[in-house]
Amino acid sequence: MAYGEVGTEALRAENINKMVRIFAEPKFVLKQVCMTSASGAWRESYYRESDLVMTAATKIARMAAFPQESPLWEKVSVDMQKAGLEVEISHEDVLTDNIPVITRAQKKLAQAIVKAVDATIWNALSENRSVVNIQTVATPVNFEWDSSTRANRNPQDQIGDAIQLLAEKNYNADTLILNPKDYINIVTNDNIVGSFNSSMNSALVNGRVANILGLKTLVSNVISADYAMVLEAKTAATYWSAEGMRTVVKYEEGIKHTVRGWEYGAVGVTDPKAICLITNTAI
Repeated sequence: MAYGEVGTEALRAENINKMVRIFAEPKFVLKQVCMTSASGAWRESYYRESDLVMTAATKIARMAAFPQESPLWEKVSVDMQKAGLEVEISHEDVLTDNIPVITRAQKKLAQAIVKAVDATIWNALSENRSVVNIQTVATPVNFEWDSSTRANRNPQDQIGDAIQLLAEKNYNADTLILNPKDYINIVTNDNIVGSFNSSMNSALVNGRVANILGLKTLVSNVISADYAMVLEAKTAATYWSAEGMRTVVKYEEGIKHTVRGWEYGAVGVTDPKAICLITNTAI
């Protein structure tokens, strides 16, 4: 048994927890496009309304029956998933401290958990790229966003088509999600760079693009190669959090320190027609 001052274990655990949160919180990308809600249940169920757009009749004759349409609701359930990882640090590494091993381990742990959560959200939003309910737009062959023929690179066409599809289902597209490669292809795209006026000419200066067709741009390396996405954030999906990111540290004095982190949550696509997956973005 290891001895120490009263309260030492709790104090150490709180310090570790704080450090991992500082590393982790700015790194979430896709969680911010979801409506977030606390949950105390292992399973979350919700009703997903059909995308039927009802049309009212005009010129109904006196005493005539009204036309009828009925929306449908599908019950959907999602179970909580635990994303987690632990890191072991030898006593010798902590003692000699040639490099800040604890700090580096905390950072890597946080990044891994965040990436796992974002990947889960991406897989849910994109239906694992096996499209059933969400909408899609395909980039034509030879017109991929990294086409060797620069004149064939027209990402704004597919982005615009995706916005149109959402609008036809009464959704307001507000977010564009890209992987790092496609983001650079857009930043350096001749049409997009050439469209900037004097107040928006930052792309070739600092590598950031202002809103494209009014969409906020998010970039994450969990986005599958050859895909991008347009959606209405906070509407398309909900992330239920049963337990936010937590960490504990276990000490085996003279042997090792073990830092363990985890998060419990579940994501449900409540409005699939508020999502449009863009395919074939890369050669």
